[in-house]
Amino acid sequence: MPLEPAAVEVAKREPTYHLVGPASSLEFAQMELLGELLRRNLPDIVCKITRVPSSDWRAFAEEVCRVQGFPPELAHRPQPISWTGAGALIGGAPEFNADCRKKFELGFDGVYGAEQWKQITSENTEEAEAEQALQVLVLAAAVVGGGGCCVYH
Repeated sequence: MPLEPAAVEVAKREPTYHLVGPASSLEFAQMELLGELLRRNLPDIVCKITRVPSSDWRAFAEEVCRVQGFPPELAHRPQPISWTGAGALIGGAPEFNADCRKKFELGFDGVYGAEQWKQITSENTEEAEAEQALQVLVLAAAVVGGGGCCVYH
């Protein structure tokens, strides 16, 4: 089924916010929720959310900092990073929350209790690991070739 014209327009727009973080991070779960709230409540806001397996976080964060020109020490902490579509660093979850409260009167504080956040973080970790495993399988299939036989254990 083809996309609606409005959906195509949204897909073509540059993100308003970039949110990246380790899947096991409570702060990233909070940022991710706020990004989803923004998308749902403010159709002009585009959030690019990237959940990274925790084992890959440091290398990923180092690359983000290098490409975006952010201080390299940001990559040495296990917290997520947010920045605007124009490339301005916002910071971690508290800074992103404060920015959204100020601009849009939306925030993640008080949305869930500690147990619910723990469950969301666990689900994020499982999903990131599953996505990583799928990428490995796709890469293995590409290396073997489309006509070959693949056996996975």
